[in-house]
Amino acid sequence: MNTRANAVSFKGFVADRIEAGAVLKKPGDLAVISREKMPRWIVLRCPSGCGDDVLLNLDRRTGRAWSLYREFGKRVSIYPSIWRDTGCRSHFIVWKNRVIWCDYDEALLDIGEAIDADKSASVLKILGESQTYISYEEIATRLNAIPWEILTLCHRLVREGLIEEGRIKERGKFKLVDS
Repeated sequence: MNTRANAVSFKGFVADRIEAGAVLKKPGDLAVISREKMPRWIVLRCPSGCGDDVLLNLDRRTGRAWSLYREFGKRVSIYPSIWRDTGCRSHFIVWKNRVIWCDYDEALLDIGEAIDADKSASVLKILGESQTYISYEEIATRLNAIPWEILTLCHRLVREGLIEEGRIKERGKFKLVDS
């Protein structure tokens, strides 16, 4: 019987796929393959419990790539989500060592409580500089922040009536509420 993991466990940096396989023991275990001090790949034992290892490219020079965010040593977030189109076909987010199974909106709101007022003011400032919608990804890039954190913060600011989210093609983009 497969056991789903609700967390990831960062096992460290390794030199190659063989070494990664040696440190990944259970669902949610994660290692980063680095070459010449550059992180190249994430190897993640699928948190679904299917037993597969998921390989995520970190090197933008080679095409589509994910971003790895490390906080306080071993706490990790991965962006964007991981959506397996083979094997178990699971879809999930890794945010601050937590696995959030998609549909994820409520889970994002639940774990976003620690976002500080300074970051909120910074988001409002960025949105105030534009008359058009700005994606949470662009805001996160400007603030050097984890995109999931900015998305959660934007949804909170929408609930407070300070900003609005676009619809259909503008979903995930935000602007100040017209006064």
